Amino acid sequence: MPAVKGQPEDAARSAIQAKGLEAEVKTKSVPVGDPNTGRVIEVDPAAGTLVDPGSTVTITVGVASAASTWAHATCPVDWA
Repeated sequence: MPAVKGQPEDAARSAIQAKGLEAEVKTKSVPVGDPNTGRVIEVDPAAGTLVDPGSTVTITVGVASAASTWAHATCPVDWA
C-alpha cells in the first residue's frame, strides 16, 4: 500500500491505481482555509500494509465546510 496521506486527491488516486488497487474516496469536513482541503487526511489500510491486488483502499479527503451565510432576519407577515 503506497503512502498517500497528505497528497492531493488526484495524485493519491493515481498512486493507488498504479499499484493495481482500487480507490474509494470519502470526504470529511475541514475548516475553511485548512491546508488539508483537497488532500488525503486518512487512509485505510495504512501505508505499508500488504494488500491483495485489486483490493480497495479508502482515502478520506478534506473538504472545506461551507461558511454559513444565512442571517437571522425578521420579516413582518400579516397572517390575518
